[in-house]
Amino acid sequence: MGVNLYHRSTTDFAKILLVFLLLSCTGILFAQNISTDCAGTSGALGICSNETLNLNSNGPGRDDFASPNNSSGCIDEEHQSAWLFIQIDSGSTLGFIIDPIGSDDYDFAVYGPDRECGNLGSPIRCSWALGSGNTGMNGNSNDNSEGVNGNGFVRWLNVNPGETYYILIDNYSSSNQGFSLTWNGNASLNCDVTLPCPVVDLGEDTVICGNTSIEIGINTGANETYLWNTGATTSKIMVSDSGWYWLEVDKNGCKEIDSIYVSKGVTPEIDLGNDTTLCEGESLLLDANVPEALNYVWSDGSTLPILLVKAEGNYSVRASNEFCSSYDEINVSYDQIPVIDLGLDTTLCNDGGLVLDASSNAANSYVWQDGSSGSAYTVTTSGSYSVTVKNTACSFTDSIQVQFKESPIFDLGADDSFCEGETVDLNASASNGTAYLWQDGSTEDAYQVTESGTYWVTVSIDECSSTDSIDLTFLAYPQINLPNDTAICEGEVLDLNAFSSVATDYLWHDGSMADSYLVTEAGDFTVQVSNEFCNTSDSITVTYNAAPKIDLGLDTILCKGNQFTLSIGEQPEGTEYIWQDNSTEAEYVVSEQGEYHVTVQNQCGTAYDTIFIEFGSCDCNFFVPTGFTPNNDGVNDVFYPIVDCDSITSYGLKIFNRWGETVFETNNPQQEWLGPNESNDLPMDVYVWAIEYRWTWRGEEMAHRESGYISLLR
Repeated sequence: MGVNLYHRSTTDFAKILLVFLLLSCTGILFAQNISTDCAGTSGALGICSNETLNLNSNGPGRDDFASPNNSSGCIDEEHQSAWLFIQIDSGSTLGFIIDPIGSDDYDFAVYGPDRECGNLGSPIRCSWALGSGNTGMNGNSNDNSEGVNGNGFVRWLNVNPGETYYILIDNYSSSNQGFSLTWNGNASLNCDVTLPCPVVDLGEDTVICGNTSIEIGINTGANETYLWNTGATTSKIMVSDSGWYWLEVDKNGCKEIDSIYVSKGVTPEIDLGNDTTLCEGESLLLDANVPEALNYVWSDGSTLPILLVKAEGNYSVRASNEFCSSYDEINVSYDQIPVIDLGLDTTLCNDGGLVLDASSNAANSYVWQDGSSGSAYTVTTSGSYSVTVKNTACSFTDSIQVQFKESPIFDLGADDSFCEGETVDLNASASNGTAYLWQDGSTEDAYQVTESGTYWVTVSIDECSSTDSIDLTFLAYPQINLPNDTAICEGEVLDLNAFSSVATDYLWHDGSMADSYLVTEAGDFTVQVSNEFCNTSDSITVTYNAAPKIDLGLDTILCKGNQFTLSIGEQPEGTEYIWQDNSTEAEYVVSEQGEYHVTVQNQCGTAYDTIFIEFGSCDCNFFVPTGFTPNNDGVNDVFYPIVDCDSITSYGLKIFNRWGETVFETNNPQQEWLGPNESNDLPMDVYVWAIEYRWTWRGEEMAHRESGYISLLR
């Protein structure tokens, strides 16, 4: 209803001047939620400073345009709004700029001059331009109002001191992000702002039904005080008793009074009962008849006190008299009859049992013959079985007769693996079996297997049978092939590879378990290669050969007419030799002056040496006997070579037995072989002697090497 800014009563109150003292009139920064109504909960906010304002539009207010004397103008309705009230102190032009915080779309309308909240009329300036951005009044625009296609700005106002204006700032986006307002023009605002009297309207007289209560009163406003005839001082009170109620509102000394009469009526109490569930085909009579009710209206539009329900749904009724009514509703649902089928009576083989499934989407409980409550029941013995299936409203019962017969019992064993070439006997004999059928059609109770595969058999007794299967794998023996026994050179290594694609384990003679073995010394090497079940072994003997070495000695001078034997010495097995004249003997006899060389080689290397032998005249006589008799008779009892040289510089004599063993050795030319104390140590035999001595001849060092045989006689 309309809101009067002036109270007219027997006291004929004059306009009341309200002075807003907002902390300071010289520069106030507002950071608060402000009124959303021209004269609503707290009234418009009085502004008495030209300082920039930071405000929030704090939510939908009441529709101030509902008053017959108000017009929304170019704003279609309030959304989130702020109302300002100003009075011109001085100056002649008034404008402002509204700057949204964020991307909100703000519109505005200006009412005045000197209008009242209940009689605002049409706005004298307004804009509801589409989109976000600044909007307001300035001296550059010529239009007084604009719609969605405007630029957001209209011409500022020409004002006079003392005039008052209402400004509506409307947030079309309704996100409450706030705005700032900056004044322009040359007008200044007056802090002595004249505001309207309170508006009091308690509404029409009303009726309270039954034991309920209602709230009466008005919304709170700025600078208002309240006094009810009950003594309450709030803007609204709760009423549960009949009678007159009046409210006096005082706003800055301006008072308004309104009253309302509240009476109590009788409420017809109806009860359709609790929500219920029926079984398929059933019906339900709903009875809402009560003495206090005069009229009935059901949810299907019927007006009788009763209603016959034959389908599921939500049913409601309102029973009323002149003032009061009551309402009740009931939900009626239907359950499907949970029909189940356990099947025909049956005979089964006793090999695991029979599962009776009584599950039904229409059921919520199950009761079997033994009281169990699952939807399924496992039968393991012969007998009669039954189940009753229920939901909220319906039930169904079924039964079945079950008889069990014995099935054959046997076991082929667990899956297994064997080595290729083996034979596995499968035995399917069962204590009560009468027929056998293997996977290949054979019908014996035993079966021999020599190849990998899956083997199964079905054993039968009358109409009952049992089947078992087994997977048998025949594994190949790991194939390894170490090299033949071999010889390698000193310093070399031999990599023995025993890898087999079917092997899982390797074990060498020394306990190592790699698939290969590195040989670094001579010996016998053995490996055993196995998979999970089968194994193979192999071995190899490895010997090491040395590289050949040769030393023919120093260059030497021999006496003319003598011979000298060059020897390659002891060499590894398999060594070959070639002298400078392509001869291939182990020894070479030198009888002429010249350079002699030999090349010695085997699989492990090659050696080469050279010696130069010069022949000349010698002044050194040499005599060696061919035999001696060490019998202590004083005649020819000892052996020693006679070297007649004046300047012997070195001397060496060795005696060898027929096996090449050294039996005597001396560096003293005067030392004899086999003195009186040695005559019985050696047997009578032929021995080899070798002598080498050096002497100085004609200022040069001479050398002589010679060997021969000596007979020891007894």
